[in-house]
Amino acid sequence: MVFSNIEEIKNQLLQNKDNYEYLKKLYEVSHSMMGVSGMFGFPTLSNAAYELEFYLKSVADNQLENIDIKQIIELIYKLKQSFTEIEMS
Repeated sequence: MVFSNIEEIKNQLLQNKDNYEYLKKLYEVSHSMMGVSGMFGFPTLSNAAYELEFYLKSVADNQLENIDIKQIIELIYKLKQSFTEIEMS
């Protein structure tokens, strides 16, 4: 499942927030989730994925001086919460 991959990536980032390999993987997952959820009519999930993707793109483009792992974790939580709301409906 997608969220098991996200959890693995999150755990790796908690150990080393400057691990750009895992930041890239998280970016790719969030990009895919944004597109697929938008295509299937889940705008809340798509928006949450977009927020995470946008933040990670800012990191990749060096627009942020420091990587805020807390911000990444909060965006992952928001993404998971949006997904849970879809599952429960």
